[in-house]
This record gives sequence, C-alpha cells and structure tokens, in this order.
Amino acid sequence: MEYRIIPIEKFKLDLENPRFIVPSGATQADAIQYLIEYEDIVALANAINSYGGLLPGELVIALAEDDEYRVLEGNRRICACKLLLDPLLIPEKFAKIFPVVRPETRKNIGLIRADIVTDRISAQPALAAKHIDDIKKWSPLSKWKYCAGAFNDGHSITEISDVTKMSKASVEKGVKNYFMMEHVVNLKNWSKEDLIRLDFQIIKPTVFMRLLSSKSTILNGSLTSVINLRHHPKTR
Repeated sequence: MEYRIIPIEKFKLDLENPRFIVPSGATQADAIQYLIEYEDIVALANAINSYGGLLPGELVIALAEDDEYRVLEGNRRICACKLLLDPLLIPEKFAKIFPVVRPETRKNIGLIRADIVTDRISAQPALAAKHIDDIKKWSPLSKWKYCAGAFNDGHSITEISDVTKMSKASVEKGVKNYFMMEHVVNLKNWSKEDLIRLDFQIIKPTVFMRLLSSKSTILNGSLTSVINLRHHPKTR
C-alpha cells in the first residue's frame, strides 16, 4: 500500500460509509450535515485545533478516483479539517460554536498523508482490523449497511462473518434487511412527504423491518423482487 501527501480539498467524504445514514443521492454537504450533527465533529475540530494538527497515529486511507480521493478511513478527521479551513462549509446552525482555526493548525492540515488503495476490497483487511470492536457497537442499520456493502463488493457471508465476528445468520439477516429496506425506500409510490418521514435517525430500522415481515400485507407483495440470498452462491 503506497502513501501520498494530498491537499485537503482533494479528499471526498465516503457516501457509502456504513455509518453514514444519508439518503440515496446524498451530496458532500449531506455527509457534512450528518457528521456534524451525529458524529461530534465540533469536539473533534476543537481537539485538532488545540493540538495544532492531526494526532499522531491517526490513519487516513483513501481510494484513488481520477484526481480525487474517497476517504475510506478518517472521514470524521477529514471533515473536521475541511470545516476548519473553509468555514463556508459549516452548516449555519453550527457556525457560532465551531472553532476558528489557529495559524499553526492551518499550516499543518492543508496537506494530509494518506495510504492509497485502488479498490475497496484491498482496503477491507485494514479497515476490519481497526473497526472489529467498533462494529459491535454500531447501530443495527450501520451493521446492515456494512454487511450489504461487503456482500456487494464480492465477499461471501462466511468471509464477512469471519471479519466482523458476527454469526453467519446475523450477517445474512443484515444483508437481507438492508437490501429489502433499500428496495422499499426506493419504491416509486412514496410521496415527497413520505420520504421526508423516512428518516432513519428518527425511525428505528428494526421497527420498520417488522412492518415488512413476511406476515405484513402493507405492501401487497411488492417485496417479491428482493434478492433471495438463501440460494445465492455467495452465501455458502
């Protein structure tokens, strides 16, 4: 794995990060809004500013995409640095409480060292090793999204189970639940008002999934197109 020194503006937050509960079609601004509201970016920015830069040992892993770099590890740190250097990116309701960058900090966070990967799969061992304990503390939706993303990237249920230490049954259930929820949220018959209410920061996804159980008739069988993993080759 090679490393590069990268200008902060070249980094893009990873909208596929399993911990980002953002809507389909989300933007970088949506990711910033989510992180500052739910991932304590103000406190992190204060710590970075007080120290005068990123703390030693804080790893950034990025996926090279043409002339940009998608952050696979270190989204909170990169977000905090971006907001410190460009206050116009700070959501309005947080502008007054966000720290003003110190000259020393500004000098040290304009260029960030990152380990570079060419695809998500090659980064998976490093990410898993770092987050294996964190995964246990994630919300159900974040676990489902992580499992579904790894499955889509070509990993089998067994491989995901080995990496996360979740049982195979939990991994399979997580993949199914995420695919089903994604399918339902993307149905064409939702109104704009319905989509606003489908905020999974407010709605507990486990409750939402109970409404979509096999006994539910709410959607009149519209879930039959959801992938059946039980006979999928990657579940073995």
